[in-house]
Amino acid sequence: MSWSYVVLALCVCVSQTRSFVPLRFVTPRTLRTLQLKLSDFDMSSEAVDAVTLGVDAVSSSSIGEGGVGSEANLPDDLSSLPKFSLPDLPDPPDLPELPELPKFDMPVLPKFDAAQLPKFDASQLGLDSSQLPQIPPLPPAVLDVVKPLAAWYSSVPHLFEVATFAPQLFWLLIIIPGISESSATKFIMKSLTVPILLSIVHLSIVYLSIIDPSSGTAPMAEFTGVFDPAGDPQSAMVGMMKYPNFVSEEWSHVLTWDLFVGRWIWLDGIKRGVFTPVSLLVTNLIGPPGLLLHILTGLVQGRGFPKDFE
Repeated sequence: MSWSYVVLALCVCVSQTRSFVPLRFVTPRTLRTLQLKLSDFDMSSEAVDAVTLGVDAVSSSSIGEGGVGSEANLPDDLSSLPKFSLPDLPDPPDLPELPELPKFDMPVLPKFDAAQLPKFDASQLGLDSSQLPQIPPLPPAVLDVVKPLAAWYSSVPHLFEVATFAPQLFWLLIIIPGISESSATKFIMKSLTVPILLSIVHLSIVYLSIIDPSSGTAPMAEFTGVFDPAGDPQSAMVGMMKYPNFVSEEWSHVLTWDLFVGRWIWLDGIKRGVFTPVSLLVTNLIGPPGLLLHILTGLVQGRGFPKDFE
């Protein structure tokens, strides 16, 4: 049972004064129900008389079926009404104390000493180096050619030149009309041989940058600043450009992927009959806008979207 009935009766009584707006939602049926519910409370006789007086006063006023009227028969001075107080609520019960959890001590792990590991001796395998097959030495004429090439290929600046100029030859094959449809161009560019070779050049730049950081490799701590949303990624990227090896890696990275996308545009143009020289040229110059131009060209020519987009 709730005290809402008592509060409702008090609200009704106060609302009949000239200082408050009448409560339109209180009906005679509600007030009579309130009187019947008073017996359910443990209240003093004065409190019951006070609430009953308020109910009788409101009931005898101009109450319609729609609610309490605007005029009341209560006296202007309400100080003559008997006072009552609400009963004290019981104190909440004391909660039981939780038992103290047992303390757990982490065991001390023994220190690892690499010197305690057994040493590996190749002689334990029973192998004799004299029994292994010997690789014949290269002829002096071949060494005279291979050594300069190996030395040249192990230089990041030289690989930068390869990554820059080698892709342009293949761009010419797929851009120039007449040559792009030739059987020689299809034989060279339909396979993944060219992208794979350029990827090896890029990987070589990365490898040489790792084994020789002093040659101009960017520190990893500065590289992480490019992907720090709380910092200034653009400034961090500009700062990375002062390292030659990083510039070489990023440049070969971009040119290899541009040619890979250009090869896809060229193949899609052959398959669907879409004009590709302009979009391939834009792809070689500024990258992604060339792909968008190729899709737009296909739509203008009535070829629809590329099959890979459906």
